[in-house]
Amino acid sequence: MDNPGERRSVEEDFLALLCPQTRQALRPATARELTEWQLEAALVREDRRVAYPVRGGIPVLLAEAAIQIE
Repeated sequence: MDNPGERRSVEEDFLALLCPQTRQALRPATARELTEWQLEAALVREDRRVAYPVRGGIPVLLAEAAIQIE
């Protein structure tokens, strides 16, 4: 059984992740961005030039998985 406190902690940990290439902060993509980029879930770099896909709830923070968006 999921504990909501644990889930929130994990989500906060993911939001504290940094771009592996530039060390910029990452944030969840908005619904509009996901629709525009045709992704189900992603983390967007602070400068909004790169997004990292989230697959099965796990961010793929590999340089080769980065999607150039601007």
